Amino acid sequence: MLEYLDADGGSGSSRRLFFSTPTQLTVSGQLHLEAMINGLGNVYTFGPTFRAEHSRTIRHLAEFYMVEAEMAFVDNLHAVMENAESCLKYAIERLLCENHHLLKYLWKVAKDGVHLDAKQMRTVLESDFVRLSFAEAIGVLNSDDPSLKLNMRSALKREHELALTEKFKLPVFVYNYPVGQKAFYARQNDSVSKTCASFDLLVPRVSELAGGSLREDRLDKLESRMREVMDEDAMSALDWYLDLRRFGSIPHGGYGIGFERFLLWISGSSNIRNTIPFPRYIDSCPM
Repeated sequence: MLEYLDADGGSGSSRRLFFSTPTQLTVSGQLHLEAMINGLGNVYTFGPTFRAEHSRTIRHLAEFYMVEAEMAFVDNLHAVMENAESCLKYAIERLLCENHHLLKYLWKVAKDGVHLDAKQMRTVLESDFVRLSFAEAIGVLNSDDPSLKLNMRSALKREHELALTEKFKLPVFVYNYPVGQKAFYARQNDSVSKTCASFDLLVPRVSELAGGSLREDRLDKLESRMREVMDEDAMSALDWYLDLRRFGSIPHGGYGIGFERFLLWISGSSNIRNTIPFPRYIDSCPM
């Protein structure tokens, strides 16, 4: 909660809520972007986000930056994936053209058996990213290792995600996840499979780099899903978000790309903490 010290110079100092109500650090700018698309069309943001994850892995930070885009009048998940793919390929191409010497140095000093070069990155640029539905991804993994016995109720672990990128040697989109594995705002597919129009983009060595979805624009479906995953107080705090559907909505979707994870992938670094000047993670916030 954001507080300040209300000091009178004596012993009566006390802590008070800065906004007069409990507030939290943002985990994403997405919901606010959804409020803007009706008037501005396609929008994006690039800024800090925060996650209270109890993890000290090479790919987790408590504070990191995200590139988030929201697209108006889109009703096809593949169009959202195409936009995310184009965004990443543009960034890679500009780095190869304008900072190739720096990338070569980073690849040269990379540790833990990481071997990257311009040829590999060019292959990424010249290839279509692999696209697998969640059901197809489960099938591929079970086929390669029958002992896994994964099904539509299974969650893909990091080792499963990395196995997919290792198999195809390319970034892999996995889409149409089970509804219960994704956030309340992901649009439910009109099918008996109980899946939603969502995706994760997996890249070699890092696993999840980006995630996105079509957004649920049907008020009844959105309210029903919110009631499944949150209490009345949480729903009340998001009443403004429901208003975006109550008073007319449009088909829309978007995605977020973790900036430091992108740097981790393309630089060959051994730890995401090397990609940000002041890494903050659980039990560590020195400055």
